[in-house]
Amino acid sequence: MNWQYIKVTRLIFCLSAISVVLHAQTAAPRPRLVCLFLDLNSLDLSEQIKARDGAIQFVEQVAAPSDVVEIMTYTSRLNVIQDFTTDHDSLVAALRAIAPAASESNSANNAADGIRAHLQALQDAVSSLSRFPDKKIMVYFSSPTPNSGFDDQLKATLKDAVNAAVRANVSIYSPSSPGLLAQ
Repeated sequence: MNWQYIKVTRLIFCLSAISVVLHAQTAAPRPRLVCLFLDLNSLDLSEQIKARDGAIQFVEQVAAPSDVVEIMTYTSRLNVIQDFTTDHDSLVAALRAIAPAASESNSANNAADGIRAHLQALQDAVSSLSRFPDKKIMVYFSSPTPNSGFDDQLKATLKDAVNAAVRANVSIYSPSSPGLLAQ
């Protein structure tokens, strides 16, 4: 009789432990931290409009109501247009307020300098997100960077940007700006 009592007691403890684990797994998931980063310096006027419209489409159709979203742009410096919020209406309004303008890198004579500025902007944006310990998602809107012509200094700058993203726990997704609104 004593062994049956012990078995029943163990079974109750096991079921209680399983219940606690299942409850923890079904608890409300933590909201995602999402940064929409528009590198306006790398985009021409029409691409800036497509990137802005793609970001609006992301907020309206992809972002969950619980997602906490921030909007950053880069022109000659990093700008936080809208700090993290779940208010999707204010996010859309902030995105609509971004006026396309001629970018500085399009007039640059040296392609390597443009790529270096491109990577430095990305590294600065990632570094600003490092203040949050949670996993972050960055949707990075920019023009494509050529795969060839990377000298050792550019490769080191790229490696620094990647390492900054890893340290800050940021996953970077870069949609193709021309393909954002394709139906």
